[in-house]
Amino acid sequence: TSSSGSSNSTKTTTTTTTTVIQEPPYPSIPSLNNSTTVQHLIYYSHVYPVSGSISWDFDSITLRSPPKDRQIADTKNEKTGLFGWMRKSINGKGTNTKRTIGTVTFQYDVRSMFNDHDKNEFLDTTISTSNTAVTTTTSSMAMNGFKRRSVIKDELLMMALPHHVQVLPSSMIMEQFDTEYYCIKGLLTPVIGNSWTYDELLTDIEFNDVGNTEKLLSMNQDVRNTILEQVEKDLDRVLPTLTENVYGFGKQIARLANLAKIVYDFQQVQVLANEENGDNDNNKNATTTSTSADTIGMFDEAKLKLMSKKANDLLLKFLSAFLDDVNSDNLLYDTNFGGIITRNGLLNSQADFGNGWYNDHHFHYGYVLYASAIMAKLNSTFIQDYGLHVDSLLNDVAHSRNQDSTNDVEGSFFPFVRHKSWFDGHSFASGLFPFADGKSQESSSEAVNCYYGAYLWRLAQSENDASKFALEGVNFMKLLLAMEIRSTKTYWHMVPPKDAKGMGAVHAMPTYNPSFEQSLMVGNLGMMDVTIATWFGTESLYVHMINFLPVTGITKELFDADYVELEFEKVLDPIYDTVQMAWKGYVIADKAILDASSAWNDAKQVRSYELDSALSQSQLYYWISTMDGFVAPSSSQMTPSEDNPESNHSGTSCVSNPACANLGIAGECCPTADNIMLGCCNHPSSPQAHEDSSASSCESNDSCAGMGLLGKCCPTADGTMLGCCNR
Repeated sequence: TSSSGSSNSTKTTTTTTTTVIQEPPYPSIPSLNNSTTVQHLIYYSHVYPVSGSISWDFDSITLRSPPKDRQIADTKNEKTGLFGWMRKSINGKGTNTKRTIGTVTFQYDVRSMFNDHDKNEFLDTTISTSNTAVTTTTSSMAMNGFKRRSVIKDELLMMALPHHVQVLPSSMIMEQFDTEYYCIKGLLTPVIGNSWTYDELLTDIEFNDVGNTEKLLSMNQDVRNTILEQVEKDLDRVLPTLTENVYGFGKQIARLANLAKIVYDFQQVQVLANEENGDNDNNKNATTTSTSADTIGMFDEAKLKLMSKKANDLLLKFLSAFLDDVNSDNLLYDTNFGGIITRNGLLNSQADFGNGWYNDHHFHYGYVLYASAIMAKLNSTFIQDYGLHVDSLLNDVAHSRNQDSTNDVEGSFFPFVRHKSWFDGHSFASGLFPFADGKSQESSSEAVNCYYGAYLWRLAQSENDASKFALEGVNFMKLLLAMEIRSTKTYWHMVPPKDAKGMGAVHAMPTYNPSFEQSLMVGNLGMMDVTIATWFGTESLYVHMINFLPVTGITKELFDADYVELEFEKVLDPIYDTVQMAWKGYVIADKAILDASSAWNDAKQVRSYELDSALSQSQLYYWISTMDGFVAPSSSQMTPSEDNPESNHSGTSCVSNPACANLGIAGECCPTADNIMLGCCNHPSSPQAHEDSSASSCESNDSCAGMGLLGKCCPTADGTMLGCCNR
């Protein structure tokens, strides 16, 4: 308002100005006074953790599987978490099974910034709604209808990851929280409590899947003979080499162990068949039909015994040589960081995939643990002779004591479960190499294989030790395994919620961006990043199969049929016919989860010596034939392609293997006519060494390019990873 005037008059003028407030291009933040998030953060801000500990316990329960039509939401109990329904009294429909539950507890020691006087003053402005405390100003209490809180508890407010929310009691979850916090693993959930306790359902799979023996007993004679005939060939063609790096040898020795295991499994079935035949012969009034070895189509018993001896002797020969340090790349104990490392890895940080700097130890030693467990089952003196050797490898990756990672009371220094992040639930493969985005892990399935191998080793040891200590050792390894599998399904197996089915829906909570989830499989998961690529290439085949291998009994628990169905439809089926042989075996094994009969026909087209070094055609046949729904082909369709004279054997010729050709060798080299695989053959390198042309080139690795190197460096043509590589 402005005024102007003279002695004769006064004039008043009023001017109104309108201010336009521009709305921000993002949703406005709610009033802090009314934000339940802010109120909770203020109330719990005085409590902070100063230390923590992890504990675990085991309980045998009667598990009742829910009816198929039961919704996932109905399975979560307010007090006992996702598996609460398992502990309830057995009523209604469902299958009752004795299982073991591992109970994990995170205990946080906390302190408060308040003394008693501070707490009393704070109570004047503290209110509660429902059972959850919040803070607001006195003037707004009446407006919001809050009640005064009489006590301030020293409780932590923390954020839980998606896999925690799957199993934590719902009573711990703070529902009144109007702000969303995200991390690389998706939406975080506010949880109140100084102690978190949740259950993990432990596997009931041992060396084989449940029901495997029954499938072998009823197996078609031609199928059984095909498998054992292939084992006989593979025992000559795909043997380990002691000059291989620790990862490569591990895969090779595990492959040999699986050959020995296949023969052992059939021997055990032979014994059962003979016992059943004897029982029926002795029972003159038996009304059931006698099941003799002949009628179920058993392999020749004497030949089976000879094959078993050969397989067991070969496995012991190569495994004991490795454990006795006869191999070229010896194992050493590192007193600085408390672990088993390779000599080459110590001398060159890039050698052996960084083993000397503690990269990938659980990948490397997991294969050896698996092979050792099978050897212990086949050889009664192996544990006595080599138990301490194998225990050293187990303690390097799965030590169950020494949570503070200091010198323990016995003087041996191994850190507590080296690669496992108990909060994340899964392992990180990175060792001492610094990365801007923190530690990461690529091959989730090889991490699972490590804890599966550790579990089987402890299981083999416990067969002659019924003590509580031995049983707890078995269950601890099963707990590590269960945690790894559930976290893998949550953070690696990306299932869009709309595609989730059955119990798999619990692992399909929104985690990543919907467009990112279309790839269905995470390639590399880090602390601060997640990719759909691998260290050696970006092709979807690499991403999916590096997270599938190896093929063992636990693979059936890791991969649900619903997930594989989606994986094949969206990713693998379009490229199925063009998959290179080194990966083909794994893609066929994956397909067998859906269609075992069709996978059998595809398996006939592969050759063991062209597959990845952790897999043989024998094992592929065995895996497929023990799948639910497998229907044996007719006898005329049984002959494997490599026995067909018209099959393409170009890969076996010396000229098709450059190293052999350079030596001037002619004829058949890989293998030779007498089934010997020469050292110059193009052995399919491990998938970790399958670099794409751009990533493996010298030019793509700065240090190599700076040295003037050309061609392939990372790895070279013979699979060697040079020290100048960007890893």
